[in-house]
Amino acid sequence: MGRITLNVHTGPISLETEFVVIDVPSPYTAIMGRRWLHRLKAVPSSFHQKLRFPTDFGIMEIKGDQVASKQCIMAALEKARDTHTETYSSCEELDTVIFSSDPEKYFKIGRELSPGNRTELIDFLVGNVDVFAWDPYEVPGVDPNYIEHRLNTDPHSKPVQQKARRSAPVHAEAVQKEVEKLLQAGAIREIQYPTWLSNTVVVKKKNGKWRVCVDFTNLNQACPKDPFPLPKIDQLVDATAGHDRMSFLDAFQGYHQIALSAEDREKTAFITPLGIYCYKVMPFGLKNAGATYQRMVTKMFKDQIGKTMEIYIDDMVVKSRLSQDHLKDLTETFRVLRLHRLRLNASKCVFGVGSGKFLGFMVSHRGIEVNPDQIKVIQELKAPRTHKEVQRLTDLKRYLSSSLLLSNPTPGEPLFLYLAVSDRAVSAVLIRIKDTVQCPVYYASKTMTEAETHYPPLEKVGLALITAADKLPQYFQAHTVYLVTQYPVQAMFNKADFTGRIWKWGAKISALGVKYLPRTAIKGQVLADFVAEFAPTSEQNNLGESTPREDSPDHTRWWKVYVDGASNSKGSGTGVVIITPDETVIEQSIRLNFKTSNNEAEYEAVLAGLKSAKTLGARRLIVYCDSLLVASQINGEYMARDERMAAYLLKVQTAMTDFETVRIEQIGRNLNNHADALATLASVLSADFKRFIPIETLTTPSTDQPANYINAITVGRVGWIPMSPTLKRAFYRNRKRKPKLSEGKPRGSGCQRT
Repeated sequence: MGRITLNVHTGPISLETEFVVIDVPSPYTAIMGRRWLHRLKAVPSSFHQKLRFPTDFGIMEIKGDQVASKQCIMAALEKARDTHTETYSSCEELDTVIFSSDPEKYFKIGRELSPGNRTELIDFLVGNVDVFAWDPYEVPGVDPNYIEHRLNTDPHSKPVQQKARRSAPVHAEAVQKEVEKLLQAGAIREIQYPTWLSNTVVVKKKNGKWRVCVDFTNLNQACPKDPFPLPKIDQLVDATAGHDRMSFLDAFQGYHQIALSAEDREKTAFITPLGIYCYKVMPFGLKNAGATYQRMVTKMFKDQIGKTMEIYIDDMVVKSRLSQDHLKDLTETFRVLRLHRLRLNASKCVFGVGSGKFLGFMVSHRGIEVNPDQIKVIQELKAPRTHKEVQRLTDLKRYLSSSLLLSNPTPGEPLFLYLAVSDRAVSAVLIRIKDTVQCPVYYASKTMTEAETHYPPLEKVGLALITAADKLPQYFQAHTVYLVTQYPVQAMFNKADFTGRIWKWGAKISALGVKYLPRTAIKGQVLADFVAEFAPTSEQNNLGESTPREDSPDHTRWWKVYVDGASNSKGSGTGVVIITPDETVIEQSIRLNFKTSNNEAEYEAVLAGLKSAKTLGARRLIVYCDSLLVASQINGEYMARDERMAAYLLKVQTAMTDFETVRIEQIGRNLNNHADALATLASVLSADFKRFIPIETLTTPSTDQPANYINAITVGRVGWIPMSPTLKRAFYRNRKRKPKLSEGKPRGSGCQRT
């Protein structure tokens, strides 16, 4: 900023000293240089933290302040660390170019382009505006003779028609708007009497808008895996790095630009508030949609892939070694796009940049750089201040520097996935079997957010699975992945009465074609447990699936089901609490949208518990019910004389035949509070909204004002004492004389004493 000359007083000596003024935060007020030391004739000693210099009165000494010195050093190190992290830029800054009166129509180009290259690139994009689309009506679609998607469903698979799920009004409104938009774009059509039928799933996107998907879980299970090979991500990133100029392209709803074969369209039927519709184009969520899209772009750009383009499904990049060649490479790419009528989404495309994110990596002309999103935790890591923190850092360094023995799978080889959950993290390990030996392929882990730590135990296992799918998509798309677990994950995704988060996960996992196997060995699970333990806080609640053993599988142990029904003036509901053999608790609260008596609600609760236990794979069951009538009728101790009770009893007896053993036990209401609370909740609340209600504990009152007890009395023992013979005779004589007055009186040979 400038220079300034100040008088510096050191004891009796005053020296004019020139300082350089800079605008930067610093823990030091001023830094004295060697010129000042020479003029002062001073001798510093860093070991003694002292400074000595001659004066007319002898040698003077200045002692350093140890506390202030350490504070300055720590502040300087902190500032140096912060300054170092700023060198990692997310990506090159962009300029938005609006080329028409519509502000929604714009291009994003690199800011570092020279004025000449910038003008040429803008003119090129405006001249090829027909290659872009801003709404579905501008998308003609790729010629079906060139590419179309086929399901190839197994002819022996039985069609499944999912039951309609209740949805919140806001979700129904989002589905209705999406249907109207797809109808106008010609992507769907109405259908009657479908053989396959799926539900819609509505989830909120990061920008606050709603995304409407279709749950093709059952349809995907009937489709074989497409073995079309996907490119290796690391090879694509290596081939992209080192280029001077790049453009990142994104197709406008790329999947919807591919036609669906006519004979398979009715199989994609889905339920909406406006009716039943099926797709005419390839929808999101189908098992082999990614392989079909990769097949199309590989065929389209076969002459450019590996030279001027790299493509991984819908992620495309045009690369040029020299900046002056980039416009020529873009021209050839746009020619192919126009030829095959594949339209781009301008809002997601970036043109003429020197660096950018590609498949999770930061690529530039310098090579592969650090992705700031992936090192954010390391950047925010504080310097160690204690011996224990230094030891942690040393152990982490030793772990990171140790070599990992990973195995490379062959194309089409099946892989096996193991999951583990700790208090603060979830992890997954992909395993391949080579000569009966389990070899690790890759690891994935994630530290849970504060909200995720409150998920139910079974949902945490689902979070581990979806984390693996998000971080290792190349393996899920190119291989058949078997999830080896003892937890009822598949049943959780197939249940219709879970939260929207579970629906979203289930639709994504279904599209990847994940299959499920019961675990019979713990070798691979040890690796998953080890990875999950990098951020534990306690040893309790660990769901690393090492609890079940080979000699005691789940189906040979007892499952506990607590059920209860509630019926009141506001409605009826049932509550079900299922406790698995490994103490995992699964809760259900079901509202009954029809009038029932208390006993009918109890029967509905028993049926709901049996149905859920069957879905979860239970074989031996103990059902706890607090209704003496219902429990006695099921056990054959009471006869069901009412027609409705007899019909319910028959339904329960039929459902019990699906298990090896079912015991019905009647318990007191004080032992069934959990299920009773769920049933009461379902009976009084509306079923239009999905809920996740965390239960917290308040240990102290919200006010410190003590309670006041006024005129407190102690009540003595209340009991019965025998009547005397004289009092008995008088009592009965009185009853004979005044029978009307004695009606309603308690009979007995005693009177009450207080």
